Amino acid sequence: MVLQQSAEGGLVQVPAEPEYQLSPAMPAATASTDRGLPPKRYGGQTFLVDILALATAGAGFLSANVTSGNPSGPGIALLVLGSATYLLGSPIVHGLHRNGGRAAGSLGMRVGFPLLGGLIGATLFRSRSGGDTGAIEGLVAFGVGGAIGLVPPIAIDALVLAREPASRQDAQPNKVQVGIVPSRSAPGASVVLVPPAESSYRFEYRDPRRIEAGK
Repeated sequence: MVLQQSAEGGLVQVPAEPEYQLSPAMPAATASTDRGLPPKRYGGQTFLVDILALATAGAGFLSANVTSGNPSGPGIALLVLGSATYLLGSPIVHGLHRNGGRAAGSLGMRVGFPLLGGLIGATLFRSRSGGDTGAIEGLVAFGVGGAIGLVPPIAIDALVLAREPASRQDAQPNKVQVGIVPSRSAPGASVVLVPPAESSYRFEYRDPRRIEAGK
């Protein structure tokens, strides 16, 4: 309440008009921004999966005696397991990081590069031998070229594809805080709407009854 002179010359009490004020904004504790964050990389995960896949496939190849004509069952199982892990392991890692497009690209590389390497190896071997090669020698050349083709997808996945955009890293929407805090300009309490941190002002409403009570 405030005192105001009436038409008869006396003083009467009238309700005070609500007071509104723009004051410099204090940063909102819950406001966050992800701008300027570097991309988060997870290439170590794809690289570890590939190393385990190659080790499993290599152990299976050595123990299966593929070239002997009487391959062992456990060795073949390890070879198939390692090959499947190489083919699908890193794409699954991309999928777990919600990078579906990169998972598809990784799978395509892991099919295409070894096939391309195998074809190049077989072609080079045939051209160097004058075309007079047996089936075993051609398969060996194809295998060597395919093994070389295993390397580029591993490097591209770990160094290029295995990263998350900055916008996905702990991104939280900007929030507006609503609360009752002490007013610095007058006693009492204020209802304050605090906008996101990048805003320059906050809107403040002070209850006149609390201000008068504080006086």
